[in-house]
Amino acid sequence: MFARAAATVFGCIAINIIITYYQYESFLKSGHILQIGVIMLAVAGLRLFIGLVSCICAMEDSEHDLQYFTFMRCIVYAVILIQLILPASYKDKVSPEIQENMNCLFEEYDGKTTESSAVDIIQQKLLCCGIQNYTSWENTAWFLANHAVPVSCCKKNETDCQGKLDALNKINTEGCEDKLASLILMNLELLMKVVYVFLLTEYSHLKLNLLSDKLDTFRQRNPIHRCHCNGNLKLIDGNPVKTHNGLKG
Repeated sequence: MFARAAATVFGCIAINIIITYYQYESFLKSGHILQIGVIMLAVAGLRLFIGLVSCICAMEDSEHDLQYFTFMRCIVYAVILIQLILPASYKDKVSPEIQENMNCLFEEYDGKTTESSAVDIIQQKLLCCGIQNYTSWENTAWFLANHAVPVSCCKKNETDCQGKLDALNKINTEGCEDKLASLILMNLELLMKVVYVFLLTEYSHLKLNLLSDKLDTFRQRNPIHRCHCNGNLKLIDGNPVKTHNGLKG
């Protein structure tokens, strides 16, 4: 159950990260966020596979299979540790990368190219306008030519919005950089929290398994003395000894 639950949670987070990357790919050109999502998706699949292997090992009680299962779990732990390190190392690079890519795309915006479509999409999806805020458009070629911000800055319910700055109540005024950075960082922080909880849970599970193995080994080496008086037999160190009238002869 735990294996399936862990695989499901990892898979959902991974898919969400990958979808977020492709929605805003033009602003995340380094591909770091995509790598994190793909690795996480692979971990989810591997964790589910290991869960199935553990069930087979438990049914067959094969020592060889159990060793293979333990080896596979060690690989998962190593990959998950990497997953804990990667988001932490990328967090500080999110805002500078977004800012650099946004500066290029917003300056070259003409409302016709694929890059311009990326700007329109982010402004519509995140309900934002400009890089820092709507005033970021004032020094661009688009604004100087049209004396207005793109209509993608308009609020959803405004049907007669033309992007004019004399009607600020009709456009979104918050900047896109902070909103996109917050979205990416939220996904990374969620990922790190889930990985951390998973590692703690797995570590506790592993400690319990080791304790259980030690107890089983102790019981095998030190069998409990049991007396069966009805059959005039007494087990001593696992060996039956004949008795008379329930007493040792």
